[in-house]
Amino acid sequence: MNPGIYPGLPMADYLALPAVNATIIKTIIDECPRAAWWESWFNADLEVETSDDMDLGTVAHAILLEGSQACVQIIDYPDWRTNAAKAQRDEARALGKIPMLACKMPAVEAMVASAREFIDSVKLTEPAIWQAFQQDGGESEVTMVWQDGPTLCKIRPDRISTDRKLIVDAKFTGTSAEPDGWGRTQMIRMAYYVGAAFYRRGCRALFETLPEYVFLVVQTDPPYLCSAVGVDPHAFELGAAKVEAGLRMWAACAAANRWPAYPNRCVYPEIPAWEDARWQEREDAEVARGFPYQPEQLFGGIKA
Repeated sequence: MNPGIYPGLPMADYLALPAVNATIIKTIIDECPRAAWWESWFNADLEVETSDDMDLGTVAHAILLEGSQACVQIIDYPDWRTNAAKAQRDEARALGKIPMLACKMPAVEAMVASAREFIDSVKLTEPAIWQAFQQDGGESEVTMVWQDGPTLCKIRPDRISTDRKLIVDAKFTGTSAEPDGWGRTQMIRMAYYVGAAFYRRGCRALFETLPEYVFLVVQTDPPYLCSAVGVDPHAFELGAAKVEAGLRMWAACAAANRWPAYPNRCVYPEIPAWEDARWQEREDAEVARGFPYQPEQLFGGIKA
């Protein structure tokens, strides 16, 4: 496929494009080139991972962003235990549909309703986010392809504003949507900020913009709370450095058709400063309580 903008491209066709995406960049940086190769189009045995929890988020994602349930096949069984239910589930996947138990749809609808209510609530506090979700304010699931040196790259923003100055990434999560906590445990630990920098790089190449990037976080359990978590300048800077390094690594490995795995020698991880500090804090507290303990302090004076 040539570089360009492709509205309406089916997700299956997007996934099949022989181009580097944000996941590949994160994998080659955080793991190794061979792991990134495994997740790419080079791997003929690659299978799309599915689970009930992932399907729940995917269906809510589609309804929220595209306003359609066309991707869903409702299965009218209470669970997947029977062979008949499993057969319908497998048939739906073979047709490219997402199988969803009918009893799960009320939760999906509640998630979407909560997300829409949250978007409406930010009209005055975060008008750019609100505007991006208006009919003429943005587009959903648009495939974008660009040539980055020797490497063809692709992105598919969940929602991008019409002026290409804002991307909103919807994340349906089984964890808390509390913004500080989610930012630490998900955006940083899962390196979502690297993906944000990769999307920004694509927008710079295609539109000459450097969009802001916001995660719309939606809990998948009642009461389906939502939050908006942004990417700050330092995270963009660190993410951009990792993206640059990842693209260089990918290009070198692809040119040589060599995909190194983990080192074949013993590695000695360093103890991080926070682990030393955590133990020192505990020792200080125990000294204050009379450490070192005598046996009667440890066992309450009970003899064996």
